[in-house]
Amino acid sequence: FGIHYGFPPLASGIQWTLDEGPAFEKGEYSIDEFWHEASARLPMPASDFAVFRKLWGDILFRNEEVLACMQALRRRPQTALIMVSNIDELRMGFVLDELGLGEVMHTQVGSYESGVDFKGPGVSTMWQKARALATQHLGVEPQTIVGIDDLPGNLERASQDETLTHAIAFQGAKPLREELTRLGLLPAHS
Repeated sequence: FGIHYGFPPLASGIQWTLDEGPAFEKGEYSIDEFWHEASARLPMPASDFAVFRKLWGDILFRNEEVLACMQALRRRPQTALIMVSNIDELRMGFVLDELGLGEVMHTQVGSYESGVDFKGPGVSTMWQKARALATQHLGVEPQTIVGIDDLPGNLERASQDETLTHAIAFQGAKPLREELTRLGLLPAHS
């Protein structure tokens, strides 16, 4: 922000984005509504949405090794890749467009969507929706559903209610490849 504008954002604007970010992740704000409020509070010119989008997605980065794993999975017959994430719609777009996941995922499910959640009591509706989308894409119920997340707690409910057949705590590209290979989903490297 400071590099682009030459001055830091207002602390109250930053605090507002931190306070309201979880509501944005749940879909309580549209992208336009969140941008309108954030741009007024930071302050940023209304014409600088592209700058805001890049700043908002700045905590995320492209990982070529992970992309290679996902590309290898996508090439498998009878495989559907569904991105499931508890991020807001703006960051989801950034991840798909700028980080390359849009090229390998068949579709996505986000916590901002109506009727889905990943915490709270009961079943993991985000993972259930992903399972339904995979079934729709494949034309049959998948035998294997693997959830991957850097926060293992995000996979607990889906593992407990058996929506997932396997849960992988993401700790880097190499351990991910090793675990996917152990599960027989990726070939062993020679």
